Amino acid sequence: MFPRLCLCMTMLCVSPAFAGPGFDRLNDVWRWTTFTAEDSLPAHRILAIVELPAGDTWVQTRNGLSWYDGYRWHLAGPESGLPDGTEGAVIAAHDSTLLVFAGGRVYRSTGHFFRELPLTGDRPGPAITAAVSFPDGQVLLLNAEAHSSS
Repeated sequence: MFPRLCLCMTMLCVSPAFAGPGFDRLNDVWRWTTFTAEDSLPAHRILAIVELPAGDTWVQTRNGLSWYDGYRWHLAGPESGLPDGTEGAVIAAHDSTLLVFAGGRVYRSTGHFFRELPLTGDRPGPAITAAVSFPDGQVLLLNAEAHSSS
């Protein structure tokens, strides 16, 4: 009796009728767009998606970082202040800028351009694998060495 009651309750909870008004509208075909390399995306596989409060959408792929202008994707490369083929962690900072971590270095966006930020000691280190931005402006960086155990 109990498993049957549990199954019925679960079905009621996940039913679209109980999901709230407008839930079924998410399935409308016109709401979804598929992007590929043929649509100017640097690669088919997306590693990260970041949307800034201003509405800028950025995607990280194995072939680099790109931003979307509402019509097409633009690769952010050396002309934007990033190394060629930038691959690394990407996060939205609390000041509405984008932080990019690549090759042991950190870059902060100003619009669609980037400048390198000095790290303590200002020397390249192991690849940064994760980062968290705090409201006070500080950023916690985690690199491959922090994951290894002795």
